[in-house]
Amino acid sequence: MYTSVRQEKVDVLTEPIKSDADKKLYKTIRLQNGLTALLISDPSRPAVGNDTSSSEGETSGSDETTDPESESGQSGHSAASDHHGTKRRGEYDEEKLAACALCIGVGSYSDPAEIQGLAHFVEHMVFMGSEKYPKENEFDSFIKKKGGSDNASTDCEVTTFYFEIQEKYLPKAMDMFSQFFVSPLMSKEAMQREREAIESEFAIASPSDSNRKDQLLSSLFPEGHPARTFTWGNLRSLKDDIDDDEKLHLAAHAFRKRHYSAHRMTVAVQARMDLSSLEEYVVNTFGHIPTNKLPSEDFSQFSFRPESVTPEFRSIYYVKPVGDTTEVTLTWCMRSLLSEYESKPHQYISYLLGHEGKGSLLSYLRKR
Repeated sequence: MYTSVRQEKVDVLTEPIKSDADKKLYKTIRLQNGLTALLISDPSRPAVGNDTSSSEGETSGSDETTDPESESGQSGHSAASDHHGTKRRGEYDEEKLAACALCIGVGSYSDPAEIQGLAHFVEHMVFMGSEKYPKENEFDSFIKKKGGSDNASTDCEVTTFYFEIQEKYLPKAMDMFSQFFVSPLMSKEAMQREREAIESEFAIASPSDSNRKDQLLSSLFPEGHPARTFTWGNLRSLKDDIDDDEKLHLAAHAFRKRHYSAHRMTVAVQARMDLSSLEEYVVNTFGHIPTNKLPSEDFSQFSFRPESVTPEFRSIYYVKPVGDTTEVTLTWCMRSLLSEYESKPHQYISYLLGHEGKGSLLSYLRKR
């Protein structure tokens, strides 16, 4: 049963800019532990009753529905979506589900050189129970039984966890979900199972021509550059190349304690309930996540400089595809455009190159 506790003081931040056509209500808050949360109230339909109690005698199970990794949209240095969560829909499709996501400002670029794939491994391990909910896969089982889905992904500098569920079960789900970051068990007994899960993901992803091409590009960065990291991880990097399980266990806990700090986390939650209720649930769950106030790792020394592009990168490579495909890919090294996310200048170039109308580059090439 979800139990409410006294709310702590929060700082209300600037409300996001939105379209006139957007009827959702927004509120951005920062908790005392430093976590920033975006609350989204969607009044498009009346909210269902907030009966947060779950049926008695529920049992957690380890049965999971896994999907193969999607080849499209793979990041060149991303462990991509893990699909260790549920993906079931059906009788609840007519109901708009509530959703919650938590993003942490750390990813595979922070892997230690001797344990590559550690960030991805930790992402898996925190899902394996908490002190408050110690049963493995208890959260996943709860989400599945309530017609929702959950998942996570590890990228270069961020790790994201998320779920959706019927709205009346959102408070309970948020309580279980938040405990992964308050007091995860990350037991040694679960390590081998999660290493095998990661090995399975790697086996599914490795025949992908897109992933193989991206791994080739990774190898062209200079020695010591975080982009050279083997971000997926597999049994070799997480077992064979490590002296013993104790080393991996200690490294995983050290990684979590160093990087999984509340002040480096952002949360977004959306439901049809009012903003004050969402704020209460966020404060009473994510407000318990500890913070160490340590700065994130500084990768500024690896910022793009034209002179740092290696001769290996300025080359042509012929790759024998796994699938039946023939393509030419041109890749440029560019400076970061994250600060220009509002205007996205690179997308103008992409649009011009991709335009297929009269007078376009495509029409010219086809004529030739």
